[in-house]
Amino acid sequence: MVPVTAATAYGWSAVAHTTQRQVRSELELARASAQVAFDDRLRRARDAVAALARDPDLLRAHGRRGTPARCGPCSAARARPTSSWP
Repeated sequence: MVPVTAATAYGWSAVAHTTQRQVRSELELARASAQVAFDDRLRRARDAVAALARDPDLLRAHGRRGTPARCGPCSAARARPTSSWP
């Protein structure tokens, strides 16, 4: 009875290791695919921002012709007056 139990345990262990390798391989393929998609979106976003930074109408609208337009919370925070609160 012991040899049958040992063989069964060994068989289940082998199946578990094979399944684990397969799952890891599938996860790695999914991660690589997601990275490629993310890199592509990042490239397209950078291209779009660069095109906006060169847009003369947008630059005129911001009153900073020839320099990249600033937007967002950082530039808005700089424009606010400081508080006199102690």
